[in-house]
Amino acid sequence: MATRLISAAKRSTDKQRLSTLPQLEKASRLVARAATVFIEELEIIEQSGCDVDVAALWAALEEVAPRAALSSAAVTVVSLVPKDDISAETALRSALALRYNTVKPFLYLLGESRRASPG
Repeated sequence: MATRLISAAKRSTDKQRLSTLPQLEKASRLVARAATVFIEELEIIEQSGCDVDVAALWAALEEVAPRAALSSAAVTVVSLVPKDDISAETALRSALALRYNTVKPFLYLLGESRRASPG
């Protein structure tokens, strides 16, 4: 029974992640290209020993894409990539809880567990 419940919830979270994959791939490609240009420019600045020319750096980045597109891509990546290792587990639990109404009344107990006192 537990396997069946977890499998259904896992399929639901997998389906949601797959639906965002094309958007994440497009934004990640743009961010990766911009990062490559940025790193190359910083290496040139470091080798030449001159000061950072912000206008020249922006000009190099804007050859990849306009500022607005770069900013939008970065926001997309940040919003679609989990911030920590447990977000997939949290999404699975959420899908599981929403799927089965018998679990909902007990969810608040998960956040209120007490540590055992040293004995």
